[in-house]
Amino acid sequence: MKGQKRWLSFGLIQLVLITLWGICLYRAFMFFLSTRTMFILTQSGDAAGDFGFSQRILFCYIVSFFIGTTLVWFMCQLRLPSLLVPVLLICLTAVYLINRQPEQVIVLFPSLSPFLALLINLCAGAIGGVIIARRKHQLRLRIKIHEV
Repeated sequence: MKGQKRWLSFGLIQLVLITLWGICLYRAFMFFLSTRTMFILTQSGDAAGDFGFSQRILFCYIVSFFIGTTLVWFMCQLRLPSLLVPVLLICLTAVYLINRQPEQVIVLFPSLSPFLALLINLCAGAIGGVIIARRKHQLRLRIKIHEV
């Protein structure tokens, strides 16, 4: 029963994460396709800037999605409920991006730096990495104590 509850919570958290970042990734990919088409048709400097911006947004969103997915997997495997805080931060970043909609053509300045989401998620991943490393260290100490 405990194993089923753990996998159910894992599935629910993963579903929320995939849904939120799926919306962001879909919009970023559609923005990428439209700017690529515009760049191919016009070959203008503005279109090149928009195309480069869309590439950066798509890259940042993909990396952010994988950071969140990895943390949820570790949360389930190591039974670390404390990893819920960084995962929640990653989900809130996706909600912020959904509301802010930075996937728009640049008029004068971009509405949001594409690396802001990546920076927030890298910080959340680093916090999660510290929590995971601490847990692994505690497990190693328990094994050494039991061997003695």
